[in-house]
Amino acid sequence: MKMMHGCLAKAQEEGWRMHIAIMDNGGQLKAYHRMDDAQFLSQEIAMAKSRTSAVSPRSTKQWGEAAFQNGQPSAVAFVPGLQFFEGGLPIMTDEGYHVGGIGVSGDTSANDATCAQAGIDAAADDLK
Repeated sequence: MKMMHGCLAKAQEEGWRMHIAIMDNGGQLKAYHRMDDAQFLSQEIAMAKSRTSAVSPRSTKQWGEAAFQNGQPSAVAFVPGLQFFEGGLPIMTDEGYHVGGIGVSGDTSANDATCAQAGIDAAADDLK
């Protein structure tokens, strides 16, 4: 799968040890990889990031911004199952159709998101 390989290549290039989860838009796991020596705690976080962006066409960062506005939790903060750590991205076709989500965890949230984007970029031809 190009998306998984693109994400893995970026993580290896940067020296990050990641968990990578890819789900379809129904929240069903399509691919998962744990890199050697990736902290085990990050497994559930990657899965939750992927699921959040798989079932809605928003990134986990966008959900987090909506959940905690002006330093206060909004109603979104109490929706069960949403993950607010950056690193979950929706997978969209060029036509704007939402087909799933990728979630990455194991480094900083910004690096997780960078790795997820590298995976999406690697699969760009398949998303046309």
